[in-house]
Amino acid sequence: MNRKKKNKKTENYSPIAKSFHWVTAVLIIFLLGLGLYMVGLDYSDTKMELYGLHKSLGAVVLLVIACRLLWRITHNYPEALETHKKWEHFLAKAAHVALYVVAFLMPMSGWLMSQSYGYPVPVFGLIELPVLVDKDVIRGEFLAAVHFYLGYTLIGLIGLHVLGALKHHFLDRDNTLRRMLPFAR
Repeated sequence: MNRKKKNKKTENYSPIAKSFHWVTAVLIIFLLGLGLYMVGLDYSDTKMELYGLHKSLGAVVLLVIACRLLWRITHNYPEALETHKKWEHFLAKAAHVALYVVAFLMPMSGWLMSQSYGYPVPVFGLIELPVLVDKDVIRGEFLAAVHFYLGYTLIGLIGLHVLGALKHHFLDRDNTLRRMLPFAR
């Protein structure tokens, strides 16, 4: 396997890295909104359909994040800009690690929570995720709390990530945001 090397000559992220970033962002933001919306609904067929969509897209997020991490490990990516201060570089690294960890744990906790409550995790009616845990309502309640707090943690991390990108773009006027935009060269 080809190990990743930092390459100062790489100005922008590759189209594949950008695709992983934006697909992940859109899916996660949609799922967070959907999750907040559907928990407030009364029990109905619509609510159950939304839960099915939420579970399916959560499984997709898990797959995309796994592929994204594999890509990140095996491919070049641009270094932080030289104009970034050490504390900015440290915060960016910490925020990215936290985003990856929470974005991975969020669908995992949902998967385990569903199974702990005795519900399967179907993916668009095509397959069902393997059963990893037996039914245990107390574990399900714990995982529901984990899923809830991870959701709000993810909202906070996304907010910090966006604020950091906007700070670099509007205050520092550097290329941090531009080099991750989908059609930037």
